[in-house]
Amino acid sequence: NNNDNDKDTAHLTTEQIDFSKNYLLRPCKRGDGPLLCYIERDKSGFNYLSPVYRLYIEATNSTHNTSAFSPCTAAAAHNQPSSYPETEGSKFVMAAKKKLGSKTSYHLMSLDHTPDVENRGSRAVIGKVRGDQIGTQYLFTDHGMAPGASVLPSMLRKELGLTRFKFNNGGPSQIDAWIPMVNPSGSSAVVWQPTDPFVETIEATVNASSSPPPSSNVDDPAPHPRTDRLMKLYNKKPKWDAKYGGHVLNFHGRVTESSVKNFQLCSSETGEDVVLQFGKVGKDRFSMDVRYPLSIYQAFSICVACMDRKLADRRAYGMLKRLTDRSSSSSSGRKGK
Repeated sequence: NNNDNDKDTAHLTTEQIDFSKNYLLRPCKRGDGPLLCYIERDKSGFNYLSPVYRLYIEATNSTHNTSAFSPCTAAAAHNQPSSYPETEGSKFVMAAKKKLGSKTSYHLMSLDHTPDVENRGSRAVIGKVRGDQIGTQYLFTDHGMAPGASVLPSMLRKELGLTRFKFNNGGPSQIDAWIPMVNPSGSSAVVWQPTDPFVETIEATVNASSSPPPSSNVDDPAPHPRTDRLMKLYNKKPKWDAKYGGHVLNFHGRVTESSVKNFQLCSSETGEDVVLQFGKVGKDRFSMDVRYPLSIYQAFSICVACMDRKLADRRAYGMLKRLTDRSSSSSSGRKGK
């Protein structure tokens, strides 16, 4: 409903919208505690096939965090129409919605309470999260244009991160993510704005770092340029707990329901300190706690990618295997007759 979307941000000035976007894209400051958030999944009505994911900052954050984030939360909260009251004093800040009919998974990230996926040029759009055809890789960017689609370098999109998933049928999944290098103050140290869609992207850089060096010169000190401009994130491995009969992580009370999608991410710079924690707390509610070096937008993008329905995930793997086994059994039965 375009009218519903228009009333979300129509009354905000360009300055207010830019302030909200900058706040969501700015990395968290090093040394600050985690920012406590939650995500609500809306599958009602026409959203059943394409859920809306809404991100809220909890009212229970410490005084330090609340004061640090209150200017933007106050501005972003104006986006919320009166028909959606704030939950327990929390503040709505952004939402994501998947566009149906695309060849690959595509989520529009917006300040609007219900993003209009047909209006990518809306001033409320913050960026996009685009996956591959089977859901093993997702790229998240700002609202700029793809390389080759613009003649003005300033209008090209900035790549803000890449995440990859590996799935199996017998144990925890593997999550790897890469974001542009961030300095300790929490301001972005690297702007990743490729002009070549095949060479200068985060994906190409990550792939190059895992392939043999192109040069046989052993004295070459930097066979993979630019990899030092990326920070790598990886999921903390769950430990087997015989008491519960499964793999478990300690979420310190922030996650109350078991799910294969629950995860904790650490970074190459901060060691075993958890920088992003995501987990289920209700049928359609999930906690999301984020800290340096991630921004709120990057954290939400990773969580949206995790919740996206994937052909490659374990549930789809199991369904496909059962169908294959059933087909094989039927064929064998027919041959036996």
